[in-house]
Amino acid sequence: MTRAPLDVLLDLTPLDTPSRYRGIGRYARELGRALAALEPGDLRVGGLIGAWGRRAVLPTPVYDGRADLHPTTRSFRWTIRSRRFVLPRAVNRSGARLVHITEATGTPLGLRVPRVVTCHDLIPLIFYRDYLGRGPHHRMVRWLTELHRYRRALRVIAISSATKRDLIEHLNIAEDRIDVVHHGIDHTRFQPSARPDDERLVSGAGLTERPYILCIGGGDKRKNLQHLVRAFAASGVARGVDLAFVGFLGDADSTLRSTARDHGVLDQVRFLGYVDEELIPALYRRCVFHVFPTLYEGFGFPAVEAMACGAPTLTTPHAALCEISGNATQLVQGTDVEETAAALKKLVDDDSLRRQLRDAGLSVVGRFSWSKCARETLQTYRRALAEVDG
Repeated sequence: MTRAPLDVLLDLTPLDTPSRYRGIGRYARELGRALAALEPGDLRVGGLIGAWGRRAVLPTPVYDGRADLHPTTRSFRWTIRSRRFVLPRAVNRSGARLVHITEATGTPLGLRVPRVVTCHDLIPLIFYRDYLGRGPHHRMVRWLTELHRYRRALRVIAISSATKRDLIEHLNIAEDRIDVVHHGIDHTRFQPSARPDDERLVSGAGLTERPYILCIGGGDKRKNLQHLVRAFAASGVARGVDLAFVGFLGDADSTLRSTARDHGVLDQVRFLGYVDEELIPALYRRCVFHVFPTLYEGFGFPAVEAMACGAPTLTTPHAALCEISGNATQLVQGTDVEETAAALKKLVDDDSLRRQLRDAGLSVVGRFSWSKCARETLQTYRRALAEVDG
């Protein structure tokens, strides 16, 4: 039986790459699920899973993060090569009128299908010294790379107004081609009511004896984790509270351990590494508070998910974070150790402030849902298809 042609092909191939463990993978998976649940009558949307071109029409169960097709967990270079040269062949054969590229890394070459592209951030351009090198030619290379990713898209989805501003400022993308569509969160998982197995899950991760401050995320330099360790040591709270890092830290792991050792708090800094997804809400619910000292985020999943779980949150005002969290978080600049140390101590000592932040956070996070994200994404598809139809 011949399938009806697709209006939109949703790129789910990040689920076949290491991105499945990051926010990009979560975005692709949850957006696919939400689009399937909406069942838009005017658009036929399909999902592409696996870069060799296996196509599944929603809502078939392809959003569980399986990595059974090439490329799987090969090197980053292999992932880029496959997205550039294999993905376009699959898309071009699909018969779709429009493709939604959910991860701009490795933009497909030779793509004949009009595209919508999601821009999660311009971090490699803005922080090019950390990713390529310090010379002016390194910025030019990065600028040309980012420009190629977005200039040929009919429309660009920016995951925050901050990302939209960056697209306009750094790449001169026309404002009327950019749609701001915030990520969502899964409110069935990330919610404040304690679950019966929370204590068991947290104890199983090794956090059994002392209260803890929680920090979830990767080890990129912009995450500012070394600053956090120094501030934690300077605050004096290590006498009664641990600092727990969750996530893959990469090369930063040894640096953070060395910093903690040099500042006399190595025994109070816990490194949990990558943990199962089911554990994360429990970690948020049982922490004293959550700290997210990043210097740049396109959106900021950890801040939103922490607030949804009722965790008071200390973060910075940079990039999208004020936009996302409103007045529901305690803010520090993230550049002054004494300022951050004072904020850490105040949050440990002040029960009233923590309750205030908890309530404020819960009032904010209702704005974010995957259903809303999917509805607004469909509007972008309709705008793009109107251009295709001319």
